[in-house]
Amino acid sequence: MTLHFVHSLDEVQRRSLRMAAAVEDMVEEAFEAVASYDEPLARRVIEWSNAPRPTSLRHDAAEAILIGLWGVLQAGQLPRLPTELRP
Repeated sequence: MTLHFVHSLDEVQRRSLRMAAAVEDMVEEAFEAVASYDEPLARRVIEWSNAPRPTSLRHDAAEAILIGLWGVLQAGQLPRLPTELRP
């Protein structure tokens, strides 16, 4: 292998590790929000997703919304927590 190729592979590996760490941080934030019952975040998810606004938001419904958000992040359907939902 050429030295250039080895350096390129090293750089790709470093970038991949940084990106993986960033994704882990975002997923952890989403999970912590679920665990802490964050009604304001659940309302932001509803607004961000253009879902119909509920007349009231009970604890179990807010948790379900946030668990859904965490699930789509874990499954990779959302590459990262949307900017509108970040603290």
